[in-house]
Amino acid sequence: MVDLEELDDFLVSDRSPEEAMRLSALDGFLTGILCSPEQIAPSEWLPIVWGGKAPQVRNIEIFYKANETVLARYIEIADGLNGEPQILQPVFWQSPDGKVVATDWCEGFMKAIHIRKAMWSELLDTKKGRDLMFPVVAHLFDKNGRSIIGSTDQEDIAALLDAAAEEISEAISKIFDYWKSRT
Repeated sequence: MVDLEELDDFLVSDRSPEEAMRLSALDGFLTGILCSPEQIAPSEWLPIVWGGKAPQVRNIEIFYKANETVLARYIEIADGLNGEPQILQPVFWQSPDGKVVATDWCEGFMKAIHIRKAMWSELLDTKKGRDLMFPVVAHLFDKNGRSIIGSTDQEDIAALLDAAAEEISEAISKIFDYWKSRT
């Protein structure tokens, strides 16, 4: 099992590139990579993890270990999605009052979708696809902090986010199965 705490410590440390993804976004991103309509090579997506370009690191051994840990988490998620039964345990944050915060995870997932955006349209342009993506999309906000689904009532949004977070694992499993059935 991947030591997520150790990975998180590295990602937030000064040893990691400043633009690197943080743990929850990374977890969503890796899940999105695995749910892609086609396989995406690590050589294409790993630079995105580190901010979009080859990072400048002081200690290459530490960086290689971090890459190995990221790849191990990728394999762990893949094993869960390919297992019987499927198991997806997304890494969400928790607020100080104990509420689940899935926004970063969902943003990471969407970043993965954008790598093969045109291919995703086969699913996303359908009602079924929009329904499956709703638990993810519900957690997205515009640059002004407004929900992209249109609600402005903070109580409604909070309740919606709680319910949507509980539906993410099931929705992602169905998205994974959708693309798997196409290969």
